[in-house]
Amino acid sequence: MLFDTPAWQLLSQSDVMTWIILIFLFILSVVCVAVAIAKILDLSERKRNLNKFLFQLGTVKNLQGLVELGKTHSHSMGGRLVSYMMADLETHGGSATEVVCDRIAASSDHEVDQLIAQSWSYVPVLGTCAAVSPLIGLFGTVWGLIHAFVGISQQKTADIAVVAPGIAEALLTTLAGLIVAIPALMFYNYLSHQLREVERKMFLIQERILSIIQSNCSKGS
Repeated sequence: MLFDTPAWQLLSQSDVMTWIILIFLFILSVVCVAVAIAKILDLSERKRNLNKFLFQLGTVKNLQGLVELGKTHSHSMGGRLVSYMMADLETHGGSATEVVCDRIAASSDHEVDQLIAQSWSYVPVLGTCAAVSPLIGLFGTVWGLIHAFVGISQQKTADIAVVAPGIAEALLTTLAGLIVAIPALMFYNYLSHQLREVERKMFLIQERILSIIQSNCSKGS
């Protein structure tokens, strides 16, 4: 039975502050799991769309093909980038001169950065939880040790039977903090790697779009 375990017995003896810390760490763990699952699903979808976009982009040879591809993938990162770059081209009268191509290259860097920044949304929460959770657990441990030593002083004995439960109770919050921090850090590192893959694909898409525009420049010159 759960209520007969040593861990539950320690929890039942804990003070209000320890319970508050444990509940807060539990909430953090729920938040981390929710963010991790949501971002894993989101990045899987983004990578799938980018791979499909890159494949279709390889068959495009002219500006009209880029426009059609942007409309087809209007809700994906690649489609938004190509639509932005083609709209930028239109603001210059649709004339793909060398100067215009250079301006599009410069402005598209900012758009790529914006799209990648949107992909990073909520991921820093995992990094923050991984960094903060052990400190919160350590705070609870220090608080628990103070509470335990006060109890020892009141009983005026340092017998192991008196000291051990208080120390074990204090270490519960450190354990809880590590239980939250370790998965959060693993998820953060995994998602960071996936986001670097998304970033690499976005810059590859940008280079290919610029290559098509520049090839049009050379034809028009």
